[in-house]
Amino acid sequence: MIRQKTDFFVLESTGREAYANCGFVGINDDLELSYGYDGIFVPYLTKIDIVQNKDSLFAKAPWTPQERTEIANYMIDLWTKFKEEK
Repeated sequence: MIRQKTDFFVLESTGREAYANCGFVGINDDLELSYGYDGIFVPYLTKIDIVQNKDSLFAKAPWTPQERTEIANYMIDLWTKFKEEK
């Protein structure tokens, strides 16, 4: 279960965090996640990610399958609430 704390989301399956300005997360047709109007939504690098991506500290840490499920379920829940609001 993903949970939001201020402008960060904590991914329960891994403990990693991802920043999303004002909690806004979006997705496009290429399945790329974004936040706000111009940010790329990616998990913060952990020490393991840095070792695996040692060519760049800014390399994107890939989403795990568990994290993808958490994010998708979170977004589905939000869209369902939006759809059902009267």
